[in-house]
Amino acid sequence: MSKVTGPLRNIKVLDLSRLLPGPALSWALKGQGAQVDRVEALGGDLARNLGPFVKDERTGAKHGAYFACVNSGKRSIAVDFRSDRGLELVKQLACSDRYDVVIEGFKPGSLEKMGLLPSDILSHSHKVLARISGYGQTGPLAYAPGHDINYVGMAGGLRQPTHAGASVELPKIQVADMAGAVGGAFGVTSKLLEIATSSSPLPYSDRVIDVSLAEAALSLSSPTVLLDSIEMDREGEIARGLLSGTYPFYTLYPTKDNKWVAVGAIEPKFQAEVGEEMRKKGVKVEGKNMKKALAEYFAMVDSDEACTKLENACVTPVLTARQLALHPHHVERKSVVSTDNGVYVKPPAAEGTEWRELNLPVLGEHSRDILVENGYEMEEINKLVTDGIVEQSAVSA
Repeated sequence: MSKVTGPLRNIKVLDLSRLLPGPALSWALKGQGAQVDRVEALGGDLARNLGPFVKDERTGAKHGAYFACVNSGKRSIAVDFRSDRGLELVKQLACSDRYDVVIEGFKPGSLEKMGLLPSDILSHSHKVLARISGYGQTGPLAYAPGHDINYVGMAGGLRQPTHAGASVELPKIQVADMAGAVGGAFGVTSKLLEIATSSSPLPYSDRVIDVSLAEAALSLSSPTVLLDSIEMDREGEIARGLLSGTYPFYTLYPTKDNKWVAVGAIEPKFQAEVGEEMRKKGVKVEGKNMKKALAEYFAMVDSDEACTKLENACVTPVLTARQLALHPHHVERKSVVSTDNGVYVKPPAAEGTEWRELNLPVLGEHSRDILVENGYEMEEINKLVTDGIVEQSAVSA
């Protein structure tokens, strides 16, 4: 295993969350070098069992893709949350001064009902608590259930169908989940910096990060929300539609080899360069429907040819997941890893190469190690395992 690097290499994170948003937050911190210990229920994070599945080459275990994409390099302890002894163990871990960051993704108020008070978790002045939820810890919708589609819709980020029966277009990516993760990681690291540079300890309430997935999506929608909220003259309406996909020089086109290219030639100098290549192919630009003319041109060339000749005119390929790992730019920057079991993407601004080792934890693989590091005696640990309070995987940690 390579040496852990990154600005957070001395930071220890306890992640109590599940599914995608919370684990993606700790994945972002892991990419900066933090050690992440995940506390899972005995049945494991639901994402482990949510297909499609990938097989881990190290252990042969199968993991759900949503789990695999954000949990490499973390450690796992499995605890019976439903038992008093198990819950007490989780409390002791969460309140330990060993950890600098605790992440939870329960419904607002659930942590308190479990007896895990933020004031107790943050009794040590160096600690930060990140609370990630759909709509935040307060407000009329704080206790409402939801998923990414709900949060993005609440953020004004979905295009409304023009009429009943019209096709519905949804984002290909989990916008709110991942925006909340990155935004939450930014909030955590900012608070850690404030703690480190403050002349006096911060009150515990100032060390709670309230991460709302809906508001994370809303922050991404800032330009769209403003543009959609103001009245415009005709020139303004044209500008508003510029990035909608209806503008000829800002949309997708199929190529001769049945691939697609993304054209973002908004500026006149880029349009002129595209026009020059079109003329070389005998496509008449003047006095013709420009979208039709562009479609005619791209239908005459392969994707690679178009992207090579128009590289400096904001024309790029629309890549599939497998093509990502083959693109020279991603290869040189080591942005992705391609395996027989799928393509993995590096965490935001990740440093070093440790993330590329794709070391996925088996459920409970590190239970004993984590408990020993938190002051438990081996005899006590063995009894917890024997009594079914803690699960220790047969895989050697």
